[in-house]
Amino acid sequence: MRKIVFYHEHNDKQFLSLMQKNLSVQYAVTMTGENAIITTGSGTDLLIHESIGLQTIQSPETILVFSEHCVPAKPLHIDPSVICIASSGNTDLLKMLADTHARVITCGMSGKDTVTYSSKSDCAISISLQREILNCSGQAIEPLELVFSLQEHYRSYELLAYAAILMLLSVVCECPKVDIPIY
Repeated sequence: MRKIVFYHEHNDKQFLSLMQKNLSVQYAVTMTGENAIITTGSGTDLLIHESIGLQTIQSPETILVFSEHCVPAKPLHIDPSVICIASSGNTDLLKMLADTHARVITCGMSGKDTVTYSSKSDCAISISLQREILNCSGQAIEPLELVFSLQEHYRSYELLAYAAILMLLSVVCECPKVDIPIY
């Protein structure tokens, strides 16, 4: 079973909604949090857990996604096999993650970021993977470009993190021929 942990400081339901609506097209998504457990979609099992105060992640092959400005109050204990997705602008979090030895994929607008975007309009965003990454299965994903057709407004970081998730889960492993709709 694939696992995603969404770590945030405040009630951030927009990103959870983005993941649930779009990933449930290909997965049986079970979302867990403090107030509910919801399963939608069909296919391979995918667990998405939201957390505000998690401190230990000793779960191999887990994707740990941090909200854009999240900085945990206490040091994290993360298994080195965990793949973290973080905003490159969140330097305090990146310093904390450096001590864990977990793999980190940065998302942002810097030339040093792993995932960035080259253009954005009200109805589409073009996202670039700027360097090779290993997905959750250990396969190499070469640099590529994704174009998302947007039906709702999402913050740039949310879309970059979502694109990273698609690549890590092997939903996208090469440049698609058509725009990918985001609901």
